[in-house]
Amino acid sequence: MSHGRRIRRVTPGVLAGALGLVALTGCQTTQDRSAALRSKAAAVDGPGRVKVGRPQSGVRVGARTELRAPDRAALVVELQNTTGRAMRRVPVSVRVVVTGKEQYSNDREGSDELLLRVPVLPPRTRTTWVNADLPPLPKGADVVVRLGAAKGTARAGMKPLRVTGVKRVAGDSGESGVAVEGVVHNDGRREQTEVPIYLTVRRGGRTVAAGTSRVVSLPARKSARFEAFLVGDGRTGRLSAVALPTKPQSPRSSR
Repeated sequence: MSHGRRIRRVTPGVLAGALGLVALTGCQTTQDRSAALRSKAAAVDGPGRVKVGRPQSGVRVGARTELRAPDRAALVVELQNTTGRAMRRVPVSVRVVVTGKEQYSNDREGSDELLLRVPVLPPRTRTTWVNADLPPLPKGADVVVRLGAAKGTARAGMKPLRVTGVKRVAGDSGESGVAVEGVVHNDGRREQTEVPIYLTVRRGGRTVAAGTSRVVSLPARKSARFEAFLVGDGRTGRLSAVALPTKPQSPRSSR
């Protein structure tokens, strides 16, 4: 069974973030896991860069929620693809502005690929995208979100991935937030790699916590476990998760 790995954090100077969200298994305490994650972080590939370019037509940016923790922040964005084609690798620009001055931008600093782009936006569907590895947001900060042009489209073949067994890990929460776990299933005939899992907790009609995890390799007709730590108060509320495919099941795609 494949295991996930931590999404690399951004370190933009004085607004440096701390521990991001993770995917790992095993019987460990929160302290053990945190130490292991910090060790893994040093081995992650260097940061990427997002080039937004022209705005993506046919995609609407809906509700946004900003979640804060002492050492990091999360951004939850509802995206709606109004077209009849799946859009692949849609760039997402996130800027933090305080009193008119830009304090942080993933356009400039770069980050992990899955924090820079949405792998796929299915046709005529709302998708919840989460970046849970932002630096702490200063008081009065304005978070600006902008979408760029998709790198490709597909008429069909982006078969959804199933997520089951999502639950909180009993007694495993602390400074890193509430831990959750689940299983993602690939029912398709093609291996999926670098699969993102976006987690949210809703309570009283509001998003109160969110997290991100990733599965490095998910072979065809196989399943994999994942784990993440939530940003926000995720102790109670409706917990849900979405896993997005990163490769079409059909080799045919076009622009």
